[in-house]
Amino acid sequence: MNHGYHKKESGFSNSRGLAAWFFFSVAVPVALYAFGTFPVASAGAPAANQNQGPDTSPVFKAMAGKHVSWAGAEVGSIYSHRLVEGAIPPVAMASTRSSFLASWDSVSGAAGYRLDVSISSSFSSYVSGYQGLDVGNATNRIVSGLRPGTIYYYRVRGYNSLGASSGPILKTATTAASTSGLVINPTFDSSILNDPNAAAIQSMINQTIAIYQALFNDPVTIQIRFRYATTAPDGTPLPAGRISQSDFVIYMRPWSTFINALRADATTSNDNLANASLPGSALSANIVTSSANGRAVSYSLNTPPAMFADGTVGNGGPYDGIVTLNSSYPFQFTRPTIAGNFDAQRSTEHEIDEVMGLGSKLNLDPPGTDLRPQDVFSWSSPGVRNLTSNGSRYFSIDSGSTNIVDFNQGPHGDFGDWLSPACPQTYPYVQNAFGCTGQSSDVAPTSPEGVNLDVIGYDLFGHPAFFTGETALGGGWYYLQFPNGTPFGYYSYLPDQNFTYHIDLGFEYLFDANDGHSGIFFYDFASNHFFYTSPSFPFPYLYDFSLNTVLYYYPDPNNPGHYTTNPRYFYNFATGQIITM
Repeated sequence: MNHGYHKKESGFSNSRGLAAWFFFSVAVPVALYAFGTFPVASAGAPAANQNQGPDTSPVFKAMAGKHVSWAGAEVGSIYSHRLVEGAIPPVAMASTRSSFLASWDSVSGAAGYRLDVSISSSFSSYVSGYQGLDVGNATNRIVSGLRPGTIYYYRVRGYNSLGASSGPILKTATTAASTSGLVINPTFDSSILNDPNAAAIQSMINQTIAIYQALFNDPVTIQIRFRYATTAPDGTPLPAGRISQSDFVIYMRPWSTFINALRADATTSNDNLANASLPGSALSANIVTSSANGRAVSYSLNTPPAMFADGTVGNGGPYDGIVTLNSSYPFQFTRPTIAGNFDAQRSTEHEIDEVMGLGSKLNLDPPGTDLRPQDVFSWSSPGVRNLTSNGSRYFSIDSGSTNIVDFNQGPHGDFGDWLSPACPQTYPYVQNAFGCTGQSSDVAPTSPEGVNLDVIGYDLFGHPAFFTGETALGGGWYYLQFPNGTPFGYYSYLPDQNFTYHIDLGFEYLFDANDGHSGIFFYDFASNHFFYTSPSFPFPYLYDFSLNTVLYYYPDPNNPGHYTTNPRYFYNFATGQIITM
């Protein structure tokens, strides 16, 4: 089995770029190590120059290369303080098909808590691993490895420094009765569990996981180990300037095998648009996919977890990846993020994105010819791909017609991340190549990260239920027009994708599906009316259902995609009259 290993790092603004190690084996396994950076942006110049050097050490009796990233001079004492978190906000997380969030109120005087989980209200038996589990001083815990559609009982006992226990807190939870839905199972390293901010760190990670589980519907479970330390998983000290790092498993799969599976996995309008932009012939012999991404596309790709806690890879490795936040930097684990602190949730999301599959072949050393999935959607202009670090390069899912976000092209940052302006950033996207203190953001259905994960094989919740055939315009905006000319117009999604904001009509709630043949039935909050637009009716109108009447809104010929508000034709079902308004 040809396992690979990829390491993604984040660093300070004067980090000297990328580092990559490759290890290949002629037989089994194939191990690939690669570094990229997510440095910290400064308000001034971005970063220092890149410094490279060869490594002649043989690995696995095959060829090896090494590319190391170094930080420039910085005053370490500025970042020597450790923020002690105050009140920790509650975590909001829906149960999944195999997990739920156990949560409880803190008990006065408790130094920590022990958790029991059972399918029996009498606790005559226990779920494996959840009998008297010491969870430290955290007040929530993801319980995983469960059966779908099952009621679970859990109880929590607080204990103090003398070992005395409080009376149990009893609760129930039910897993989702579904076989689909993304699940991320976290494992907390001792570097987190033994930290004074352990409860805040775990809550932040759990809240981050809740975002991804609410976004994606794939029947995939991703295993990630989380760390808060000054060293890499193998014990190597993190160099100055690196604020976070991800290590993850990758596999090489033949181009046609991966791309055919990706085409078959299309479930959203983003996917349909992106698939139409895929080339007719292979751009590389193979696709280099992360283990999690491969399973999201298709289990037939055979990309299981293969990483051990020290970052090595091999059969039986339990993790898809390891995420490390550098504890020497001032991370804040609650929001809002104050000036001078890095938002821990944003950095954690950035590294989870890497474990899930974002990244470019340009981060590999030497870059080689095999593409990462993200590279397939890299363009320099409409119809012109750019798979190099020269010139401009941007992420697009419609053959380059729409620039969703620019890729970083500087050697000081990760080539799979977004081009980042100086701090403070107008759009501090999660995947920006350089992070700023005092700013935060999240992955969302219409964020560049959400769209990118969608088109490389993950399935967004909600999106496919409505607007088949929509065009992504960038910045979270979409346009839809039916084949018969009926324009639904311009709109954007709210976090609950049943809600949209329509440029002409304001906020709307979507009731009925559009599969290319049916229309869209929705409620408009501004007018308190129900609307319907049809792809098949012989004339392109938007219908306003109010009681037993219909209002016909004409498309505006001078402003495509918008509706005129006057004249309108009013039809009363009771009288059969048509009135011009």
